Amino acid sequence: MYLKKPLCFIAALVLFFGACTTDNDAGTDNKEDQNANHWIYDSMKIHYLWNDEMPSNPSFGKDYDVFFESLLSDKDGKHTDLVDYYYSYIYKYANSTASTRAEEDYYKSTYGFDYILTQSYLYDEEISTGITDEYPKIYATIVYVTPGSPADSARLTRGDHIYKIGGREFSRDGYGSLLAQLTAPIASSSSVSFTVCDLEFIRWIPSVLVDTGEQVNVALVSRDSESERTVTLTSTFMDQSPIYHYSVIETGAHRVGYLVYNEFDSGGSRYTVSGETAVQGVYHSELRSVFQQFSGITDLVLDLRYNPGGEVQNCLLLASLIAPPSLTGQVFQTMEFNARTRSLTYPSEPYSISLRRIYVLASSYSASASEALMHCLRGSGIEVYHIGSTTEGKNVGSTVFTTDDLNPDSQLVQNLGGLTYTAYPITFRIYDAQGETYSPDGLVPDYTIYEEFEVDFLPLGNREEPLLKAALNHITTGNAAPAGRAASTTSVDAVPAVPPRMLRNSKPDKGYIYKEPVKK
Repeated sequence: MYLKKPLCFIAALVLFFGACTTDNDAGTDNKEDQNANHWIYDSMKIHYLWNDEMPSNPSFGKDYDVFFESLLSDKDGKHTDLVDYYYSYIYKYANSTASTRAEEDYYKSTYGFDYILTQSYLYDEEISTGITDEYPKIYATIVYVTPGSPADSARLTRGDHIYKIGGREFSRDGYGSLLAQLTAPIASSSSVSFTVCDLEFIRWIPSVLVDTGEQVNVALVSRDSESERTVTLTSTFMDQSPIYHYSVIETGAHRVGYLVYNEFDSGGSRYTVSGETAVQGVYHSELRSVFQQFSGITDLVLDLRYNPGGEVQNCLLLASLIAPPSLTGQVFQTMEFNARTRSLTYPSEPYSISLRRIYVLASSYSASASEALMHCLRGSGIEVYHIGSTTEGKNVGSTVFTTDDLNPDSQLVQNLGGLTYTAYPITFRIYDAQGETYSPDGLVPDYTIYEEFEVDFLPLGNREEPLLKAALNHITTGNAAPAGRAASTTSVDAVPAVPPRMLRNSKPDKGYIYKEPVKK
């Protein structure tokens, strides 16, 4: 998954340990980071999933993020010729902005849009000259805009193609630093300028995916220069509900519930947990309300194509709203930590739609909780028909560790100089009720559609939108609709192979996060 997600991570109950001191502290003038590094190491040494691979005598005299990465295993994340990133991550910010986050609660600093990376062959640069080994043109394509957001005010819409950020186009050799500018900071505001354009479709070009050998058609396009415009956005704190769109679609004898769900988020970090699974949050209430309106549907299409993951308990809630009441009390998922396991069981949900078969729209941007939901529902005997492309393959999850929850009068907090450090190290593996996990290569779709190679993006919920159209067609006929891409009849001597994993961002920036329950 590599959806760029301008997300603010929610503070949670933390497991923490006192910092120790050693003589291995030389080499930095940043005493706050140096003190935080001791806290990081003590926590990781007990809870990090691959703690047996951590160095026994690390150098604490490094910047906090460099030190954190020095502790991580090569088994953490993905490290290949095409991608290189860790799943564990850490953030630092000033307490003054952290207090703003606390006051805003579930509000997030955002520009108000999300994107995926798409690619095409640009006519005037690549194909018109015949044989070429040039890399296909890369764009950041806006896939949805939050109503009332800065992006909405700037009249940005789904399908706008970003090809310049700060006046620079994406290069073949790298674009991570450019994409990073599209992510609003966690606890403060910032601005970004970029240029969007329309693409004019010419024809489909046959090509081959590098890593699978699969034949695909990629669009040959020209850029409509008259449509180009540069916008400048300033991020703001606002509510970005993960429930982006929902509707009930009547098709033949079927009444289909359709839900675009973009993050497993409770909507507020300051809630009380009763028992192990029941949680209260703004978005939990909204999700239950949606399923109350889905009462009586015959089929469910759950759109997780842009969902990079989120909270464990929220995943369990969605599963319980789907599953039949006969599964109440049975195991949904087991998390295997270093020294313990914890099983989550289906709670009773009054608004359960009680289905034994659902349709999930998922892509390479779907990860963690999205994959866990699909895999663990299958492990409970529910058929999940997957339309889209292969998912990320993140079968591990994190626990939140933050200095926000340490004793404010402790010596460690005093030594942090008004800074907050929040770490999300990988701490457990995910298993279904049958004791099975899923492949780190991802969940393979039953029917493949690559949205990354689209040119025109129809509104989410439109019956002709390719992924939804395929689901509706399968519901009514038993066969998923074709993607509508006839092979090109134009002869092309050579077309560069397409490496789809290069379309992704540097790493997924939302994990599968477990919050220790706070019992009443």
